[in-house]
Amino acid sequence: MQFQRKVLLKRLIYKLTSAPVWKLERNRKYPIRDSVTQLLPTLEDPGTPQEAPILAVLCMPSQFSDALWSAWSWYRFLQGQVKLWICCDGEILKKDREIAATLLPNARIISLADLWEELDLSVRGIEKIESHPLSRKLKLILGLQSKYDLLYSDCDVLAFNEPHKLKQIMELNNVCAYMVETHDVSPSQLLQSRSLKLGYSFDRLLNSGLLYLSKNSLNPTIVTDFLEDWQPPLEEWTLEQWLLANMISRSKSYPLDSSRYVISGQRQFWHQIDVEYENIVCRHFTNPVRHVMYCKGMPAILKSLR
Repeated sequence: MQFQRKVLLKRLIYKLTSAPVWKLERNRKYPIRDSVTQLLPTLEDPGTPQEAPILAVLCMPSQFSDALWSAWSWYRFLQGQVKLWICCDGEILKKDREIAATLLPNARIISLADLWEELDLSVRGIEKIESHPLSRKLKLILGLQSKYDLLYSDCDVLAFNEPHKLKQIMELNNVCAYMVETHDVSPSQLLQSRSLKLGYSFDRLLNSGLLYLSKNSLNPTIVTDFLEDWQPPLEEWTLEQWLLANMISRSKSYPLDSSRYVISGQRQFWHQIDVEYENIVCRHFTNPVRHVMYCKGMPAILKSLR
């Protein structure tokens, strides 16, 4: 009886504290974000081949330190094998450029505005969704993969161990690789019916936080066809990911092992068990667990350096 009371009391405490503590953890400031300078600078001349893939990490100005963490976490395993670009959707502060130059001396730091002037990107129909918050991510991915082999990462994806399988895939020609959701994140009925009407197949579990795309592996005419006569409001949050899923489904693609390339809600609430970072390649810290990247993910990287 006493044991049952303790169990019930514990459950009550969890129930009463989960939501408010989650909000506190999500909204508090995490000094570790700006402690990226504690990481070791990468090699200045790793001898990267001219034809090496681009490793592109995308961020907003407010996320620049997160992008440095993400870029560094990947580049330590891939330096000499990729060219690193950090692409910022906005103005890049001088202090951020200086930190990046010290930490990642081989990285190219560029704003999307400057990049658009370089990229000859003309995908008919994409202008219809230019006000969508993720349209610039789609435009960046389409633009870069039309010119280079591309490894793309959101700035909330951190790498913890050697990505052996990903490296093997990157040695193949005309292939794609992507992270897999562990549960069905169903798009709206509108997006599904649109895909079926056009005769497209797709992987409902595709997550676009980490992608490898061989040069010209995506057919942008799918975007043109999909967005023809596009009328729906831009609340279709998964539109960018859904378009990529439809394009990738037309290519030879490899879903990455979800037990190693992780998308998980573990440790969303303070009393839950977290992911074992020493046993995974990477984790995409999606919105509900973004704070876990700061309180658990980044500290795990620092701990591995000691």
